[in-house]
Amino acid sequence: YTLRKCFATGRCQINQLPINLLVYGEGRKIVSSFAFMTEVTGPAPAAATYYFGDLDPEGIDIFGSLAERYPDYYIHPFIYLYQQLLERQGEQAPVRRDKQQRLQPKHLEGFLQNFDPAVARQIVELFQNNRYLPQEGLAYSFFAEEVGLVEKHPDRI
Repeated sequence: YTLRKCFATGRCQINQLPINLLVYGEGRKIVSSFAFMTEVTGPAPAAATYYFGDLDPEGIDIFGSLAERYPDYYIHPFIYLYQQLLERQGEQAPVRRDKQQRLQPKHLEGFLQNFDPAVARQIVELFQNNRYLPQEGLAYSFFAEEVGLVEKHPDRI
């Protein structure tokens, strides 16, 4: 809803990357419902499809499941958003309550290979400490800065 609110202004760009379509996934439900994309876009577009979900085992497993099931869509993590989430909220990461979340090792490996080794280590440490970061950690104020609705805070890049 935050992104939709920002994009409604016509400013549909994050970290200088134009965003042409925003899909809300409702957690794991997106893995089965993503098939509707062929109705929206026709054949898989040549452009990349960026995934941004919770930084927890379930969120990463959803990413892996999507990438596996829809290989023609070139689905990969939205690195910049995950880096910002870690930078801004990593110190306050809450403890995971659900310790039984699904995560296939191949999905974790496929996710982590997209990141610089230092960032990948941060993600692994987050999980080893039984913590997580919900995507909502990047609030409206962050996205309003990103799309240029407000001036960026001077001490942030």
